[in-house]
Amino acid sequence: MINYILFAYNVLDDVYRRGAYASVALSEVLPGLDERDKKQVSRLVRGVLEHDYEFAYMIAKLCPKSPKAVVRVILKLGMYLVKYTRTMPDYAAVNETVELAKAVKKDMAGMVNATLKHYVEVQEDLPETGLDSLCVKANMPPWLVQKYFDQYGIEEGTKLVLDKYNHTHLRWNNKTYSRYQLRNYILDRGLPAVDTQHGYLVGATEPFAELIAAGKVTVQALDSVYICRALMESGISGKILDLCAAPGGKSVYLAEHNPDAVITACDVHPHRVQLIEAYKNRMGVANLETMVHDGTQRVAEWERQFDAVLVDAPCSGLGVVGANPDIVLNRTEADLAALPKLQSKLLAVGASYVKQYGVLVYSTCTNLREENTDVVQSFLLSNPQFALESMSQLPDNDGMLQFMPDAKGNEGFFVARMRRKI
Repeated sequence: MINYILFAYNVLDDVYRRGAYASVALSEVLPGLDERDKKQVSRLVRGVLEHDYEFAYMIAKLCPKSPKAVVRVILKLGMYLVKYTRTMPDYAAVNETVELAKAVKKDMAGMVNATLKHYVEVQEDLPETGLDSLCVKANMPPWLVQKYFDQYGIEEGTKLVLDKYNHTHLRWNNKTYSRYQLRNYILDRGLPAVDTQHGYLVGATEPFAELIAAGKVTVQALDSVYICRALMESGISGKILDLCAAPGGKSVYLAEHNPDAVITACDVHPHRVQLIEAYKNRMGVANLETMVHDGTQRVAEWERQFDAVLVDAPCSGLGVVGANPDIVLNRTEADLAALPKLQSKLLAVGASYVKQYGVLVYSTCTNLREENTDVVQSFLLSNPQFALESMSQLPDNDGMLQFMPDAKGNEGFFVARMRRKI
């Protein structure tokens, strides 16, 4: 059996059966592999996840009884090898997957062999019309596709579930590097890159590894930068609170661009606060303090003490599904229904820390309205001391802005800026 297939299976098994994030599971495996295997494992893992609904559809069609979870993972990997690995003949893909099955669950190798041989013959037998067809193309379950239809209409909803972008956006460190230096670095090496208002869209981060390690540049989504600009506008001095800060990109950006401010960055999980610390140290910012804190719990001494508060709330993440196809795997309607309650709680607590005439910004990385505009509008009805305020550095808006995924670097983030009046 080819080694990288086993490594890819181990990552996928963590994702499917143990609920691990693909990016985390990959980060634990890739460092120990050579460059060729790194690329192959990454390709296989991402490929299977991007076609999960298609493979689930085919397994249901080919298997009279639903296979055990471990076998489903093996079959999905095998189906990807058969259909999407152009350099591997079908018979070889089947054989490699059977060898994997023997190593993982020997008694199911015969069933895997028979199923994949049948799959070779019917791999293109997919629905051509209707909701099932769209679900296969969008890699989303029917209930989620229907939710987009309900919120955006069929035409716009279809576009949203199909349009997926996997942007990698680099920005320079405002303290130690510049656009001019980064542009010259790109041009001197002939690297593919697209200029944005705040950085560059790049094809891969490997050519920039030394700059990233040195803290001269960093990966930060373009929409994430826009959220920071929505909070700071032309600059803030005083105290800024980032209530749900990990892994730290927004906190670090705010610290870099507001040297006269002190940023407090919180997260409920100690290991995620360590991520913020590592980010802070790599980028060399001194005006950023971190702490382990549950954002839903009020801190009496913080009441009306901050000039600006950012509530970048935990969310469904569906606005960045192009970069993280595993997001939809374990999402249920019940999960999504529970999120607005948490988001509303965080927003209400964060608001209590804002000074008179201070700024409150709420943001997510999703494009579902119940997590975005509904949360903000409900908050404003209950808190008339706050009002929406237009964001001058962002495209046309009334204080709320839903970004939509596009080829220009945007993803499905949401941001709202409010000001305390009294």
